[in-house]
Formats: sequence, C-alpha cells, structure tokens
Amino acid sequence: MTGSFFHHNDNPVAANAATDPRQIVVHGSTLVFTNRHAGISLKSFEPFQDSETLRMTADCEALFQSVRDSGEPGRFVFGRSPDDLYKRDARMVAAIWDTQIVGTLHFHRDTPNRLTLRGAAVDPAFSGQRICSAMGAAAMLHDVLIHGPFAEVACAIRQLPDGTLNEPSKISFGRLGLMLEAAIATTYLEGNYRDRHLFATSEIDHQGAFIRYRRMIAGPETFLRARAFLAPWSDAVLPLPKRVRD
Repeated sequence: MTGSFFHHNDNPVAANAATDPRQIVVHGSTLVFTNRHAGISLKSFEPFQDSETLRMTADCEALFQSVRDSGEPGRFVFGRSPDDLYKRDARMVAAIWDTQIVGTLHFHRDTPNRLTLRGAAVDPAFSGQRICSAMGAAAMLHDVLIHGPFAEVACAIRQLPDGTLNEPSKISFGRLGLMLEAAIATTYLEGNYRDRHLFATSEIDHQGAFIRYRRMIAGPETFLRARAFLAPWSDAVLPLPKRVRD
C-alpha cells in the first residue's frame, strides 16, 4: 500500500502529509521510507514477529554492538540487552543499504503519553547522511500510527566527565525539534552486558561507578517536524558512503 501518509485500522493519523507517496510504503504496521538517490531505506517494524523480523533484529543488534565496541562513538552509546526490546514492547527502525543494516534505533512509550527514542547507532561509513535524524522521524511516525498522538518525546545523550556531549546525537535529534535540558542526570553502572563498556569513561563516588547524561525533549508539535523532515530527506542527494568513495 502506498499513500501520502499512512492509515491503520481505519483510523487516519494525519491527512495531507508532506511526504511524497513514492517514498513511503505501508505494510500493516510497518513503514518503509526510501531515499531514491542513495538507495537507503528506513524500515520500522516490530521485532521477533517472524523470520524476517528476527533476522533484522539480529542484524540491528550486531551493528549496535559494533558501534558500541568501537572507539570514539562507543563512548557515547548506552548499552542494551536483547530482552530490553521485549520488556519495553519496543519497535525498531533499521536503515538498510544494499541489504546491509547501516543504522538502528528502537522506541517505545515510557508512559501512555511519552515516547522515548533509544539505542541510536549508525555505521560510521554512513555518517553525514542524516540517517539518525531520519530514523528518529520514522520512529515518531510509526509510534503515532500504533498509539496515537504523544504529549512528549524524549531521548538521553551521554555527557563525558570532561563535559563533552554526544554532539552528533544532539545535532541529529535537534533537527527534529528536540531541545537539550540544562539538568544533568546520573545513572550507576552495574557491570553487566548493558554497561560494562562504559566503565573506562565513568566517574566514581562512594556508591560506585556512574555516568552522566542529559535529556532532550520536545512536545507534540515535533510530530509535524518529523513528518516534514522525511519529505526532503527522501529526495535529497546524499553523499556516497565512505567505503564506496574509498
């Protein structure tokens, strides 16, 4: 099914969308957006539903682990375990190029009215193509399709002990209208699969090792920003991936 926007269970979510109908496809509760120049597709889906989504979930996890275990980008990645997706009733977005997963993100409702974006990771060879922003936008559209309008959307970005922020994520989600909160929060590390990679850049007090982060938040108007972002992104002439150029 193709259309100017999406329609699910006879409940139209938004009419007169800016997205070109040639670049959006709806399969049940799955959305597909495509940049026709670079051949990068964004597919949002519910994990663990069938053989295809099981494979995509595993491939997204492999990319996430690769970025997490890398040098510079890995310092900013909050870990996760596979059962987090199930416990949170999360959906995922995969960025796909030539059958390869080059970006991933998952999203869920913390509360009935708050959408949370988590676990964004992009293959460094595909940096500069605004994939993270596009995945965040696709997540918002999919979430509204499933749950209806949200009152708030939020994500967390890491702040290192020297004050360095995860600037790529700040810029990516800022394009969609999320604003950085001034307050700095902390979370203590447990030394498990989720967070052991963060010990090298953690801080320590009498309670143990911890990391700092700041939230980015926005209200329901961000949905319109997300919808509007995907239209030009779908038509943009993106640079070739670094590995292709090299």
